Amino acid sequence: MTIAQHYELQAPGQKDLDKAVQQAASSLPPCKAYIRSIGDFVSRFAGGESFKLLKYLDFICKQYGGSNMLGEEFCSAVAYTDWKLSGTTLPFLRVALCAVQITAPQAQVRNSISRMISKADIDKLKTKKISDDVQTAEALMASAWEATETTGVPLEQFALACGKMQIRLILHLLGKEMKGREQVQYDSMTDIKDKFEADMLQTSHSGKKDAKSTAEPASVKSLADASNPRSIALDMYQHIKIGKHYVACKESMSKVWQLVDVTESSAILVHKPYFTDEERKEVKHSELKTLKEWSQPVPMLVGDSLRASLLPSASATLKSELLKAKAQTSLYEKYLEFLGKAFSQF
Repeated sequence: MTIAQHYELQAPGQKDLDKAVQQAASSLPPCKAYIRSIGDFVSRFAGGESFKLLKYLDFICKQYGGSNMLGEEFCSAVAYTDWKLSGTTLPFLRVALCAVQITAPQAQVRNSISRMISKADIDKLKTKKISDDVQTAEALMASAWEATETTGVPLEQFALACGKMQIRLILHLLGKEMKGREQVQYDSMTDIKDKFEADMLQTSHSGKKDAKSTAEPASVKSLADASNPRSIALDMYQHIKIGKHYVACKESMSKVWQLVDVTESSAILVHKPYFTDEERKEVKHSELKTLKEWSQPVPMLVGDSLRASLLPSASATLKSELLKAKAQTSLYEKYLEFLGKAFSQF
């Protein structure tokens, strides 16, 4: 995700994944030695500039509390293996292999590196013997992903069900089901598909239940609330929540305002510019209807740690180039010194 985060921070029209990889490497992560293969995987199989498949993997990892490293051999194999199939590069199969690796049980982890999937396993998936099964698994995963995306279900509601399906399919293809977390063997990929559909149905029902339970409970208004301008305003404009961020439809969309309070006579909004003092304004209750909720991350200055990692002085490339320049300067000075001695002999 670090590569994706650096890429997303780049200015529109100046996106460069290679620079993002270099920036990620400059922080000296444990995977620095093979970060190029990770960058190539991100470039080809992360789901485009939205990095939706990468974010999905990150969610799966967090759900399992995983901190497993993938390892150099695995990263190279999952990024560069060519199945030589017409019409597909098997993006979902590759993502599924990563999902299996990052969620491996502790028994399959040595020195913090997951050993659940080896290069030999990936080579096995290339054999003609199971080529049809591999393509069937890819089609099932692609179909499941497309079905969940078109329904508009939030990532956190369908990601775990999709992840379990992908993990089950990979372990089934490799005959490693009893080494996984579930330790359940399925007779066929059709059974795994049926299990996924059952999981999604359960997720859908629990999601509706959660939505009901998290919504504000209905209440009977007191006589005081029925006559209180503040309560009336909040009841009338139910999309308005104190603490959330909004943009005013009548103003520049570049300003993001936080609603900090609603009084009996007005609503108080605060905008925090990058380099100047915050702006505060009061608007009438009737103007609350012109506020549109800001659904994106709120623009803000990055923290000192991230800012420091983006400075030129933190770049390993810059340090390397400085050393080269110093070496070249030293050679040039020695060359001039030699010329001076040579001319002094005449």
